[in-house]
Amino acid sequence: NMLFNHNSVTLLPEMSGNHLGSLDNALEFVHQIHQQGAKWLKLQCFEPEQIAVPLRSEEFLIKNSAWSGNYLIDLYKKSYTPKAWLYELISLSNKLDISVVLSVFSTHDLEWALTQDIKALKIASPESIDYQLIQLALDSSMPLIISTGMQSVDELMFLRDLLNSHINKDSYLMLCTSSYPAEPSDLKLQHVYKFQSFSNNPIGFSDHSIGQWASISAIALGCSFIEKHFRLDHDSESVDHHFSMPISQLNDFKKNLDFTFSSVSSVQDLGPSQSELESLKYRPSLYFCNSLPKGHVIQPEDLICLRPSLGLHPRFFPEIIGSMLLHDVQTYQPVTVESYSSS
Repeated sequence: NMLFNHNSVTLLPEMSGNHLGSLDNALEFVHQIHQQGAKWLKLQCFEPEQIAVPLRSEEFLIKNSAWSGNYLIDLYKKSYTPKAWLYELISLSNKLDISVVLSVFSTHDLEWALTQDIKALKIASPESIDYQLIQLALDSSMPLIISTGMQSVDELMFLRDLLNSHINKDSYLMLCTSSYPAEPSDLKLQHVYKFQSFSNNPIGFSDHSIGQWASISAIALGCSFIEKHFRLDHDSESVDHHFSMPISQLNDFKKNLDFTFSSVSSVQDLGPSQSELESLKYRPSLYFCNSLPKGHVIQPEDLICLRPSLGLHPRFFPEIIGSMLLHDVQTYQPVTVESYSSS
């Protein structure tokens, strides 16, 4: 069975570093998303020294972002989730029937992840150009998700071809903008259709914008799964809190995604839907608005269009004008084909 499908919406709540360096907070995060009905959890697996150069000089200082003033190595030391914690979080999630997706950032992380009871691997946008890592993930038996933020067109085409060369692999691309928070004008959701042309597999959206609307739009445009950062409601200090959704909103968020999916994915022919059939009888139809004798030549002012649909369809109005009544009629009597002569 495929990890995702075209017949439903999957929400992947992301913890990232939103645990404030506390295992208790991380465990509470899992319990709270479970209470909100979550079925999935996205975690990150890395060691700070294996994701960034461990030096503190000008070229490694973050600028012009929400994390400005931090050296890369220090930011990742604040945000990382130790493997001992990951083991506990994965164990708790499985007990609560929550499937875990694990982001890996190095071959060392990948090797460890493959020993864990998880559902899928994830490659983050920055590492989507680490083709050695991606190749090893593709060679594994684990489903693979790849975010595509910051990719050039050439890089995206190369990645598309790489995934398509593993035709039987359960792999998925996610549209993504790697800015935090991402502005609506930078989300590039119009390219959902292009991503769908790359593969028959469902397409995802990694949403770093504020609020629900971008994810709702992505579902309306054809995405099947959403990755979204969440935080404990009281959290105003963790590394990603500034663009993360409070966990208390998770259940309503998922309902809105499901509502949107249902509104655009149900297979309906043009014409009344099954649920509308009962209401057809309450549409307007033609009635006589005066009592008229047999032989009267029907004039426009003799007819009125009113609910319910007991008379002829309003489209017959022009045909009826100038016809002769075949019998007396009363005010508000429905117009029928027996009422007049069409000759």
